[in-house]
Amino acid sequence: MPEMNGTDFLIQVRKRWPKVMRLLLTGAADLKAAISAINEGEIYRYLTKPWNDEEVVSIVKAALENFALVRERDQLLALTEQQNLALIEKSIAEQNKAKELERRKLYESFITMLVHEIKTPLSVIQLAASSLSRHLSDNTSETNRINNIKRSVAEINQIFNKCIQVVDLENGSISIDPSEFDLDTLVEEITRNVDDPRLQCNYPVNSKINTDFMLLKTILLNLL
Repeated sequence: MPEMNGTDFLIQVRKRWPKVMRLLLTGAADLKAAISAINEGEIYRYLTKPWNDEEVVSIVKAALENFALVRERDQLLALTEQQNLALIEKSIAEQNKAKELERRKLYESFITMLVHEIKTPLSVIQLAASSLSRHLSDNTSETNRINNIKRSVAEINQIFNKCIQVVDLENGSISIDPSEFDLDTLVEEITRNVDDPRLQCNYPVNSKINTDFMLLKTILLNLL
């Protein structure tokens, strides 16, 4: 061949297409060239001229079978690597999920404990304020201060109730208990809890609605 001999050609084939089965059929009896073809070209078989047809056919068949085996091995290795990677990703995902569940449990326990520990003294303050208000005259500065305390306690309780609701929402533990009720009743409850003169409610008179009263009331109060 011009510019390169058979050994150089086989070397280039190995570099560009390393999985191709390479055979060398030569009439030269140069031992050095044969060794170079085997070592550098990494040939599968070395044949000399004149050749035996049956031997050539047998060697070509063996080369094709070897090529098929190598390709099947590579496919199995790739599949095994892919499956191992999938198992690793699944294991990591399960570990992350377990860590997230543990974090949520700690978070929920902390919120529940915090709400309980703070609401207990708030209840004492609320009872004391209610008891004091019964012994005071209306429209006095002391009565106004007591009423402010009661309103503040009620607001703080509402905030803690929202915290518990958030935990329940994240857990999916809020159940819906639908029932039919007058819209007037819901509006009265909202108006009493908000106690803001800017609040205006426009709705059809004598309207009824069928849903979870407490859940709807909570949602509306949170929005307001």
